[in-house]
Amino acid sequence: MNKIELHNMRLMKSSSISKNTKGYLKIRPQNKDPHEYAKLCLMLELMRNGSIVYSEAEFEGGGVGDVYDCSSGIIYEILSSETNAQLKEKIKKYPKELRVVAFRVGEDFKPPELKKEVII
Repeated sequence: MNKIELHNMRLMKSSSISKNTKGYLKIRPQNKDPHEYAKLCLMLELMRNGSIVYSEAEFEGGGVGDVYDCSSGIIYEILSSETNAQLKEKIKKYPKELRVVAFRVGEDFKPPELKKEVII
């Protein structure tokens, strides 16, 4: 971990770091499936490109980011039912030095179907 990644990691709440392992996908059952699928796809892409990522990262101001990329200092917000006004309120709770990237997913978003076949 380089100095920037270490600094960015320290922006998270210390309790969040202790209960949140880098690279692990934290699923919230109350979220809709497309939201969780998008979180998984985004984390995979970022990790394959060498980023250190956390899901549901908590910050001192009370904000919780869907995916936090410590390597670049970006909080990713996956929007499905939130309005732009709700997003703006949410961003106020994040450290000012971090960037927020938000994108919308539709109700029909899902990862490619798994091929299910009997092996034995």
